[in-house]
Amino acid sequence: MASPIGHALAGYLICRLIPCSRRQAGWKTIGWCSFVAVSPDLDFLPGLLQGQPALYHQGISHSLGFAVLVSSLAALLYG
Repeated sequence: MASPIGHALAGYLICRLIPCSRRQAGWKTIGWCSFVAVSPDLDFLPGLLQGQPALYHQGISHSLGFAVLVSSLAALLYG
């Protein structure tokens, strides 16, 4: 099972490996890439508030459709 730390590291590595982002990979860009990589695991927060962290985990936010949606929004926002 991947952890949020593993997701954040993957986001960081992707940010550093993309040729166009190497020139402009400041803390804002690195933070944004890491946040987008961790975003599927944010679904544990509602369950955590109810005392059952895994209640909603690995639901719709772990789907291919959600990945495409978040990636598209990130591309639109980041440009």
